[in-house]
Amino acid sequence: GEVLAEATRTQRRLKTGVRESLLGEYGALATVPSERARSAAELLALAASEGRPAGPALVAMADHLDDLQGVERTVRRELRQVTSTLSNTATVFGPLVGGATVTLAERMGSSGPLSGGLPPGPLGLAVGAYVLALAVVLTALATGLERGLDRSTAGYRVGRALPTAATVFCLGLVGSRLLV
Repeated sequence: GEVLAEATRTQRRLKTGVRESLLGEYGALATVPSERARSAAELLALAASEGRPAGPALVAMADHLDDLQGVERTVRRELRQVTSTLSNTATVFGPLVGGATVTLAERMGSSGPLSGGLPPGPLGLAVGAYVLALAVVLTALATGLERGLDRSTAGYRVGRALPTAATVFCLGLVGSRLLV
């Protein structure tokens, strides 16, 4: 509303056409850097110069853009669910399962017919390294899907995920030892 009102004022004051009042040197969108807004103004100016036949096409285009925005919102919501699951797997579920796995292998290795496997110490280090690598990879992937390839945001989130994953892994070890 405000942009069109400003364009109308500019058009009346400077006695210019629709395109010039929107996109010209003193136009309502002269200082707006949005390519989308400028394209919409170009379309509006074209429709104004074409006259009545362009009206239905313009309305159909607006309806199509509304539909596209709805699809974009839905896709973003679903993507947010996927990236949230990836982040939770990296910082909570993966480390908990890793800690429980080491404890179970330790208990199975101490006695019984399945003993004689990898000692618990090296297994704990290997699983711990895997958990931390998983935290880095999944967090970076989730950040990349959500925000694009922004290295500073990915680094920040990985920096938060690593200590969380290490702590949850240790808590998973201790907690599963208490339960098993």
